[in-house]
Amino acid sequence: MLHFSFAYAMFFSLPTELVQHALCFCTPQTVAAFSQTCRLAFALVYDTQDQHLWREVFLSVPFDDLKDSPDYDPGAPIDWRTEVQHRIRASSVVAFTPEDLPLSPEKKEQVFDAFESLVKVAHSAIPPFRTDPDSPPVPSHNMRWLTDALARCVLFYDPGHSTAFGYHSDHLERLLAYWGTPLRGIPTGNLHTESRCFVYDLRHYTLESNWGVYREVGTEQISETRAQYIYEADWEHVRHCVNAVLFGIRYDGTGAFAHPPNPARLLCPPMGFNSIRAYSAPGSFDREPDDWAGVEGVWVRYVCFMDYSDLAGKPTYSSLSHVRAKCAYPRC
Repeated sequence: MLHFSFAYAMFFSLPTELVQHALCFCTPQTVAAFSQTCRLAFALVYDTQDQHLWREVFLSVPFDDLKDSPDYDPGAPIDWRTEVQHRIRASSVVAFTPEDLPLSPEKKEQVFDAFESLVKVAHSAIPPFRTDPDSPPVPSHNMRWLTDALARCVLFYDPGHSTAFGYHSDHLERLLAYWGTPLRGIPTGNLHTESRCFVYDLRHYTLESNWGVYREVGTEQISETRAQYIYEADWEHVRHCVNAVLFGIRYDGTGAFAHPPNPARLLCPPMGFNSIRAYSAPGSFDREPDDWAGVEGVWVRYVCFMDYSDLAGKPTYSSLSHVRAKCAYPRC
C-alpha cells in the first residue's frame, strides 16, 4: 500500500500538461478508464475547459480533422470530447449479431441514435483532394472507421432483419443508400425484386412525396394567403432507387452479380462510402465552390426501352459504347 501511495503521489506531482500529453497517446476507452481511478484523474480528464486533450484523442482514433470538413464553421467552437464520445459509443451500440435480436425498446432507441451519429461521421469526412485534383487522393479516416463499425452491425449488412423486426430508421436507410454496394448475408435476387417492386409502385408517388423520393415534413408560410410544403429526402425510397439502378446494370439474371463482370459493369459509378465524399465527383474543381456535387448545369437524360441485360449480355465493351453513343438524349 505504501508503494502504491508513493507512486500515486509521484504521478500526480507531474505537471498537468505532461500527464495530458501522455494521455494523448491513449485510446478514448483508456482515457475514460483512467478517469475512473480517482477524483484527481477524473478532474484531470473532464473538469477542464481546455479541449487540447480531447482533440488529440479524437485525431488519434483516427478520425478526420473536423477543421478540414467541408461544412466547418470557423466561428463555431468544436466540442471534441462530445464528438469522440458520441462516435465511440455509437460504434459499440451498433455491434450486435442476429442472436441479439429482438432488441429491447431501450436498446432500439440507442441503436437509432447511434445511426444518426454515424451519418454525421460520413458528412464530416474530408474531401479526397486538398486543392489540386491532379494530386494523389487523400484517404479518409472517417470512411475507413465507419466501414469497420458498420461491418459489425447485422441491420446494416443484412437489412432483412430490419424488415422482420420493424426496425425502420431513416438514418440506417441513409447509410445503406450511401454504401450502394451489394450487401452480404442476403440473397441479392430477393433484394433486387424488393427494390424494383418499391420503385415501380405508383402508390409511393403522391402529393405528400412531391411525386418523387421525398417526404413532407411541414409547411412554411410565405405570405398571408400562401404556404408551401417543406420536403426532405425519403432515404428508404432513395436506397431502393440505388439498388434498382445498380442491379439493372450489374445483375446477371441468376440471383447474383455477374462474375466475371460484364461490359456494363465497367460503366458503373463508384460505390462505397468514399464515393460520397465532397468534391469526389469528376470535374468538381471546375465548378463553383458551392456546387461540389455537380448539380448545376445542363442535365442529359438517356432513354432506352431495352432491358439493361439486353445491352450488356453479349456485346463487347467497344460495341456497347457504340450503342450508347447512338442513344437519343433529349435535354431537360
